[in-house]
Formats: sequence, structure tokens, C-alpha cells
Amino acid sequence: MSNDGAPQPQWDAEAGQWVSGDHRWDAASGQWVARDTAAQTPPAPQAPASDAAPASDAAPAAESEAPATPQTPSQPTTGAEAPATPYASQQTSPQAYPAQGQQPYPGQQAHPGQQSYPGQQAYPGQQQASPAQPYGSQAYPTQTDTTSKKKLGTGAIIGIIAGGVVLLLLIVLGIVALVGAAGGSSPSGGGGGDDTKKSSPEQVVTSYLEAIADGDAKTALGLMESKPSDTTLLTDEALAASNELGEIADIDVTAPKTDKDSYSADVEASFTVGGEPVSGTFRVADYSGKGEWEIYVGTIDIYLGDRYKGLGSTINGIDIDDAESVTVFPGTYELAVSNENYALSGTTSAVVSDPADYTEGDLEATVGLSESGLTAFRTAVNDSVNACVASKTLEAGCGLTVPGTLSDGTQIVDGTLTRTLSADAQAKLANLQPDEIYGDPMQVSGPYIGSVDVVADCIVDGQTMTGCEFFFTPSIGSPLVDFTTTPLTVRWD
Repeated sequence: MSNDGAPQPQWDAEAGQWVSGDHRWDAASGQWVARDTAAQTPPAPQAPASDAAPASDAAPAAESEAPATPQTPSQPTTGAEAPATPYASQQTSPQAYPAQGQQPYPGQQAHPGQQSYPGQQAYPGQQQASPAQPYGSQAYPTQTDTTSKKKLGTGAIIGIIAGGVVLLLLIVLGIVALVGAAGGSSPSGGGGGDDTKKSSPEQVVTSYLEAIADGDAKTALGLMESKPSDTTLLTDEALAASNELGEIADIDVTAPKTDKDSYSADVEASFTVGGEPVSGTFRVADYSGKGEWEIYVGTIDIYLGDRYKGLGSTINGIDIDDAESVTVFPGTYELAVSNENYALSGTTSAVVSDPADYTEGDLEATVGLSESGLTAFRTAVNDSVNACVASKTLEAGCGLTVPGTLSDGTQIVDGTLTRTLSADAQAKLANLQPDEIYGDPMQVSGPYIGSVDVVADCIVDGQTMTGCEFFFTPSIGSPLVDFTTTPLTVRWD
């Protein structure tokens, strides 16, 4: 009890009730009664409808989640509404002391900032004072965090994931675009190099000539719009021999003056071959319209005809299989033959540089008999002549056949003929020179040999006579030696 005789409330944790001396707080009747009075069942507590309890409800407000210390009950007052008994879970303080010198009497209303005891009412809309500290200090409304921590919905999670995927794709595509722009692309055509397809007309010609200078036939072919049909000499081996005969250097290519929408261009290039300045015009094309310039006309055709057939002809040491023409890169090319009966004279090598000049590739080499071929030729002709001259018959060969009966009726006795070469013919045979070879080199002709004197037995008016001389008899004409046969065959015109 307090000094003024009012009950001094204390919490009896063992009995679970408020007491003051011999009295206890009866929540059912809302007043202090003797401890031995039977307790009435308190009404069930109800959750507050708002932050502050209504004026008709004198029950102390409960803190959400954590239990709060119950408020000290005030003295009972007649007509005051009894407060609800505090929950045992909220009764954490066994004793509480008033913060002021006197207790509020039962039924006294609590004002903001004033302590609240059992039976004290709060104004409507006012937060119930926290029972955490019923005495010793003023009770203030408990501050709670009203921020709601809600979980993300499924749609929000899907949206975040989709956004991340899109961002990742954009980053990857950006990197690919940057790499593609920086790296360029590879040429098409015959195969080979991969770094000059997206280029300018002058760049592709420069790369083409540099590949040839490096002896790299594969790269050069890769820069072409299409491979030529004849690639016999479009090889590293042929280029190596070409560069040994005359190295390509000092390449200077001029950008063409063309319309930006043009699909082809003629590119002028100057360079040196074996130290000698040359030039050429190269046709390039971009039929895709994507800046993928390629060599359209960059090789040269060397015309051979049939002048070297059967001679075992080679160009830069490569067998050309008796071809009438061959296709080559710009460079130096040397013609040779392997048949021991023949030799080449004149211009046996040529420098070609201009694909636009269709006459540049003509080699001016002249085919002739070698020393062994000349000897074989002379031997074959002399043997043929001697055999014909030695014949005693009317049909001697070598064009020396005479008729059996002359125009005046004189008969020549067959088997009695003696033929003798004239002095002029003998001189011709001693210094025999073949004619210049045109066309098929395996057929070598010679000059006209000369007349032959004939003596034979004859019958004139039925009388046989010996030592008859005949004039205007056939002479030995021109030999044609066929070098395709063994032994050599000689025919006479």
C-alpha cells in the first residue's frame, strides 16, 4: 500500500496476478479485492483493431511479435470498465514502481505522455502506452517498422532474368561486331590467303604481285576470281625458277579512277623484273558489291603453237606436254627442249608483266638441229642419195626413175643403168644444210640436190647399143627427213 492508503500494485509471477498487500486486482470486476476472493474468469483478449485502443477498451495494447511488460493497474473506480488481464507471456517484470508521487485513481484517463495503469483508458485514436516500463519513466508509444519486406513475385524474377540474358546477348554481339570490323575477311576463288578479300582494287593487286614475288602460287590463286583452266605453270616450282631468272621487286600500284558503284576496274601497276622496269594493267572485279575485290585478269598466255611439239619442251624446267599455249603469272619464263637432235636459238626466254597485252607472251625462240641432229640429217640424206644413185634399174628411187622407152622410140635396157651425180650435186651433199624449220619441227627438209648423169644400154631401130648417154633425165630434188622414225626416213620431192 502507498503512503496515502491506496493499493501499491506488484506482479505476483507465481500467482500470475497483480497484488497489493492483502489485495489482488480482479480483472472481471475491475477492482481490488481480497486475495482469498475467488477469481472470475477474465474475458478473452482481443487483438487491437488499430494502433490505439478505443476509449471503451481499457486493455493494454500488446506489442506485435515481442511480449511487452504489462502496465500497472490503477485503483478501481466505480463504474470504470475493467481492463483485460495481461497475457502471461507479456508479464516480464515481477515488480514495478510508480514514476510519480501518487497513483492515478481507478478510471482516470491516460493522456499522451502519462503512464498507463490497469483500468486507465486512452483517447480514441491515441496509441496505447507501451507497458514495457509501467513505472520509473513515462511510457511512449512503441515505434514499429511499417516497411513491408515482401518477396519478389515470379513475374518479377522472370523479368530480371530475361533482362540479364538480353544484356548479355547485346554485349556478345557488340564484341563480335568489333572483331569483325577490325579483322577484315578472306579472299575467295582458287583458295589460299585469307586476309585481303575485303579490300580496295589497288590493295588486291598489290597483294597479288607480292605473293608472286614471294613464290606463293596458292595465295596468288586465292586472290583470283577463278582459277585459269591451265595451271601447269601456276605453281611454286615455276615461280621459284621465274624469280631466279629475274626477281620481282619495287611494286607500285596506282588506285584506279572508277565510279564508287562500279563492279570492275583496271589497275595500273609498275614493278621491276630482274632490275628492269616493267608495267601491267590488271583487271579486278567486285561482283558481290561488298568490297570483295578479286583479280579477274591477272595471268598471261604464252602462245607456242606446234613449233615445239615432239621436242620434249619445257618452260622453267616444267614439262609442258607439247601444249600449244601455257598460262603464267607475271615473271620470267625460259623455254628449253630435251630432244638431243634439236636446239633453240634466238629469244628463248621472255619477261611477261602485262595481262592486257595479248602479244607479250609470244616466245621468239627458233627451233633448229643440234650438232647431233645435223649429222643425223646429213647422214640420212647422203645414204638415201647414194642408194638411189647406185641403182641399175629404171626405178631407182630418190626421184631418179627413168622411162623404159623414150619419146623417139629408143628403148633403155633395164638393169644396165649407171648414174653419176653432177659436180654441183656432190658439192651440195658435202655441205648439206637443212632448211629453216617451220611448222612441225620433226619434219626437216633440205635444199635441192642437183642433176644426175645416166649411161645405159639401149635399143635403137632394133639394134642393141652400149654406152648410150641420156640427157634431161630426172635429177635429185629436195629431201624431207622424218625425225619421228628410227632409223630416219628420207622422202624426196
